[in-house]
Amino acid sequence: MIWLEIVNQSKQLNQTFLVGNGVYPPMSLARLIPAGAFIMANRFTDSEKWKDDWFCSLNEREKLFWIFLCDNCNHAGIWKVNWHLVNFYLPNFAIDFKIEKFNDRIQVLSKNKWYLKKFVTFQQKIDSLEQLNQDNNAHLGIIKCLTSYNSMIEGLPSTSLAPNEHLARGPGKGKGKGNSKGRGVVVKEGTKEEKNENWDEA
Repeated sequence: MIWLEIVNQSKQLNQTFLVGNGVYPPMSLARLIPAGAFIMANRFTDSEKWKDDWFCSLNEREKLFWIFLCDNCNHAGIWKVNWHLVNFYLPNFAIDFKIEKFNDRIQVLSKNKWYLKKFVTFQQKIDSLEQLNQDNNAHLGIIKCLTSYNSMIEGLPSTSLAPNEHLARGPGKGKGKGNSKGRGVVVKEGTKEEKNENWDEA
């Protein structure tokens, strides 16, 4: 994959992109990035993990595997199981892997999906999943993802959306002083004004 570094040249984000040995303006960069390539978001890491009893109890390869999981799960802490990729970085690791050592940190949702229990609370700096707020766009994306496993993941906000469900817009209540009688007829202060609007519901 092409090596990519972004250098901010001003507060207005006038960016120069260094690709290999060349320097390219943003408009020409799109032609150089391979299809499917993307820039990963930054994530918090816990520097105190090196003093944590559980982390210290892991062997060297298990420590690397845990760091791998934290870096490769999605924004909601879901890892799409990919042993081929794991074995690329940690050859033959899957053969000796014992998930029992990770029971307090990992929840197996299915054959192909694992959930890192403390990932969201650590990354979002909250005490529990119940503090996720639908009015926060970052939180909303996490809620939508985790709600797919609502029956398996504890502590989600009670107002979580059902899978693939959008917020429905209920009937509105006007605050105007006028009264409405009949379709397209508005009564205001003793006068009638007909409206030729389409009142069919979307």
